[in-house]
Amino acid sequence: MALSILVLAAGEIVLLVKLGQLIGGGLVIGLTLLTGILGYALLRHAGMRALPELVSHLLAGRIPAGRLLRREFALVLAGLLLLIPGFLGDAVGFLLLLRYASAPRPPRGARPGRSSGSREPIDVDFQIHDDPPEP
Repeated sequence: MALSILVLAAGEIVLLVKLGQLIGGGLVIGLTLLTGILGYALLRHAGMRALPELVSHLLAGRIPAGRLLRREFALVLAGLLLLIPGFLGDAVGFLLLLRYASAPRPPRGARPGRSSGSREPIDVDFQIHDDPPEP
């Protein structure tokens, strides 16, 4: 595991140097700063979005749905990878971001435990029976 992290870090450094030679150091630094800012913004957004949903699930007495955790985890991981300098991690972060953007979302305004966000009243006919029916 440690060896793979070392190889990945060395690959990032080599890629940064090669891209700096190819397109210029200033542009590489600018792109690195831009992806870092994007990663920071994603982490803030993911935290602000995931926390209320997580709390509402927990207050309703349910463990959060796996789909919710997968979507939010993908966004947090994309933000972390974009925050860390390096173009290999940025590429994986953008792929996760695309996966997050293309995943189906629950309807806006839907509350946990409800199948739809409709607030229409339900009209029901009922009868009150004092005695149980005879067989």
